[in-house]
Amino acid sequence: MSHLHIPDGIIPIVWAAVGYLATVLILVLCTYMLKRRQIRRTPLIGIFAAVMLLTMGVFPYHLNLAVLSGIVLGPWMGLIAVFIVNLLLSLMGHGGITVVGLNTLILGSEVVLGYILFKLLKGYIKPMPAAGVTAIVSLTVSLFFMFSVVGLVNLDPVTVLNHGHGIEFHQEAHHIIENDDSHNYSKHIHKNDVGRHGHIMQQTFAEYDNSNGDAKFSLHRFTRIFLPVAMPGIIIEAVATILIIGFIMKIRPNILC
Repeated sequence: MSHLHIPDGIIPIVWAAVGYLATVLILVLCTYMLKRRQIRRTPLIGIFAAVMLLTMGVFPYHLNLAVLSGIVLGPWMGLIAVFIVNLLLSLMGHGGITVVGLNTLILGSEVVLGYILFKLLKGYIKPMPAAGVTAIVSLTVSLFFMFSVVGLVNLDPVTVLNHGHGIEFHQEAHHIIENDDSHNYSKHIHKNDVGRHGHIMQQTFAEYDNSNGDAKFSLHRFTRIFLPVAMPGIIIEAVATILIIGFIMKIRPNILC
């Protein structure tokens, strides 16, 4: 469920290039491995790419089922699928074309972790619980990966999170702020600001210097506030992954990578 909603012109060109370079190298490796091993399964790439496009475009919290793709497709086909999804989403205005590389790396981490963890866990527990644990761990790790990218690239959180689910996020963030007794932030946040996306988010993710009132973006605060808001999405996607894996185990267990 982790990806960056950033229009073109925001991310520094150096980081866009790094993301694309890493993605191209990964895709070359994936293509090479597919030619050697799984050429007969390649149609599944299109199927799972279509499913991910549907879930990311329709459902709240951007359920992307990348972990499920890793479990079923394996890392090579799964990485190709998430690249296709991110490219198509960028062409539809769901994030800029310059962020496709970084988003592929972020979602790709869910694919790779999903494949590895499920392989490890299914030897000790049943497939459905293994799928649930795999989804929760993989999504949480990818979320922190996204946080790291936000901090490393020094992105404005208003740009990162100012999209379709803004109001719900701001209301939850405001609730967390109001109950934060460790810092004197409440005077900077006003309830009538909740509808004004950029203003409330800049205040929410700022740390204030009491000596002069200046504010600066805090990655620690961004993570601490955003993670609880993202947890329902992680749980929902984990449940969806469990149910789909359970269905697959009943009808076509041999389809799993």
